[in-house]
Amino acid sequence: MRKFKLYEDLRVALPDGTVQHFGARSGRLPHMTSPAIYEDPGDPLPAAGARSLSITKLDWAQFLAVLVFAALLRLLFFSGGLGTDEIVYLTHAHHLLRGDYLHTGYIGGMRDGINAFLAASLWLFGKGVAGAGGLFFACSLGQVALAYGFAHHLWGRQAALWAGLAMAALPIEVSQAGGLNPDPYLGFVIGLSVITFYFAERDNRPGLYIAAGMFAGWVYWIKQVVVLYGIVFIFLAATNRRLRWNWIWFVLGGSLLVIAQLVLFELAYHDPFYFFKVNYQFIIDTHISGNHSDTSLFRYFFLLFIYIYHTGLLGWLALVACVFAFRQREQPGLRFVLIWCLGLIFIFSAFPISFSPLKFIAKQSNYLDIFALPLALLTGWFLARQQRGIALLLGAAMVLSGIMLAALEQQVVRVVTVNGRAARSSPRCIPVHRYLARLPHSGRACWSASCVDHLILAAISGRGRI
Repeated sequence: MRKFKLYEDLRVALPDGTVQHFGARSGRLPHMTSPAIYEDPGDPLPAAGARSLSITKLDWAQFLAVLVFAALLRLLFFSGGLGTDEIVYLTHAHHLLRGDYLHTGYIGGMRDGINAFLAASLWLFGKGVAGAGGLFFACSLGQVALAYGFAHHLWGRQAALWAGLAMAALPIEVSQAGGLNPDPYLGFVIGLSVITFYFAERDNRPGLYIAAGMFAGWVYWIKQVVVLYGIVFIFLAATNRRLRWNWIWFVLGGSLLVIAQLVLFELAYHDPFYFFKVNYQFIIDTHISGNHSDTSLFRYFFLLFIYIYHTGLLGWLALVACVFAFRQREQPGLRFVLIWCLGLIFIFSAFPISFSPLKFIAKQSNYLDIFALPLALLTGWFLARQQRGIALLLGAAMVLSGIMLAALEQQVVRVVTVNGRAARSSPRCIPVHRYLARLPHSGRACWSASCVDHLILAAISGRGRI
């Protein structure tokens, strides 16, 4: 690999084709407000007359081709709602459109960032399937765009192509984009906050810090518990190895959004901490005392490397990328993505919710969307470094396996929804609202989407009325 010293003579190719000299001979250095975070120079350095990676424009034809491929794949395997939490979100969204803020004891109904966003989607696209999933679908494509754009910024055109295709053909992402599911929206906002933070660190700009903090605060509005991901910003900031007063702007931006929802809960429930009380009881009844969720330590390990029907080859390719990336830790952009990826996986795998008994944060396959973007970025970087033939072989295997697994995901959803319709017509099945009416208040608060599955299975298996 060609190396250079920062204070030696450095040639940078400009857009007009000229070559600008910086360093000892010219007496000037390129403007870098943050030497710890900047675009990687590439390997090898750009040739004379070529544009450097930091100022290269996107290949719009390739970018649009990746987006069109992602959109067609999601439309092809569009499955519609599964009939779980989507019902809760749609109910609250319709009430918001009528100017009515619906009170609830179920934590899914308190996700105002989802309910308001869905209400906006219904207002824009109508009260049909397009309205129910339109903006969530757009956010899934937004994640593809983020993967492509950020990879292009860091490593160039080839890395961008593979990172974009990795997100485009990720089975769980394709399934959720076509399933009226808000997790692509959550993953998109998380990715937007981290990427904005990257540019804030690079340029040391207060406005970008505030924007990154507000995106992080909006994650709290979407799913309050997921705000734990904010710990990763501590890891990322620590890599800068120096204190920055502008980090205060990031904290301020996030705090504004959190305080805004506390005020909303004070007005709606006369208790700003109402959610925390309900969620605390939910965690005890569902995750700690009960066994209604997976609180093991290695769930995501199995989903990424063993039960790969949700992720295809992405987990294995990203793992190999991590091995190579540890040898290239001096590249700041690569180091940033590596910490982003491993930090999120660690937080959502090993954060304890109970020490006696020892249990960790609850895990579900749809939560893979939280760290799918950095996995795709690492995969794009790795494939771009391979010889053309090897990259094409691995990339084709990744995309084709992703398409086949996305088709299987669609069939699973169809089986569940078909069985649900059959169970609904069974005399053994009762409406959910009647079931909830029989529960005490704490039971209603702890009711989750999995209860729908239990109702369906009880009706189909003939175990009697509930």
